[in-house]
Amino acid sequence: ILFPRLEKRLEMGHTTRLARMHSWGTGRKRWAFLLTLVCGISCTTDKRYDRNAELENRWILGTHSLGLPGRNWSLLVDLPGFKMEKEAMLPDGSATMVHATNGSTHMVVSVFLESKPDLNSTDGCKTYYWTKASQSPIPKSDVQHGTFGSMAAVHYLTREFRGVPLMQKNINGYLYHDGVCVDVHLSKVHYQPTDESLFDAVLESVRISEHDPG
Repeated sequence: ILFPRLEKRLEMGHTTRLARMHSWGTGRKRWAFLLTLVCGISCTTDKRYDRNAELENRWILGTHSLGLPGRNWSLLVDLPGFKMEKEAMLPDGSATMVHATNGSTHMVVSVFLESKPDLNSTDGCKTYYWTKASQSPIPKSDVQHGTFGSMAAVHYLTREFRGVPLMQKNINGYLYHDGVCVDVHLSKVHYQPTDESLFDAVLESVRISEHDPG
């Protein structure tokens, strides 16, 4: 249950900070500065994460790669313009994650990989992780289940949190490959329908890259 718990903490920390931002004011400089702090190094993570593996405040110039030890493949996702806020792997190598923000578009992305051979399918991963996510205290409305390419997807809105209007759009994309579950969480505050292309660009870039065994 490690990754659902970690994602719940990231989600809770992210939304709480956004609510605080709104109450403090939305001046351009203050807003831009606080966005760089959204769910950054102050986010709570499980103590079992190897903190020496965390790399913070590093710019992602294009494609980011995540993988687990002993696997002959990596997950690739295109994140140009995103700043790395956190990257970590469990000491036993069974799970890894990356969390990044884009100050220009106000997009936030978290990508999780976890060894879960017992789930055995994309639908199995979605059922497992979405059940956990749906139990978080963050309000969720307009929930829609669907697909995005080979991924199972859940779309939802967080219209407000603790009385503060946010209009935060969220998408969780789920994938199963070679005994590993992938959970890609995207979010953006002050969402407008014209922002859909920002979500699509990230989700469309998610792909598996097989390594040469030799």
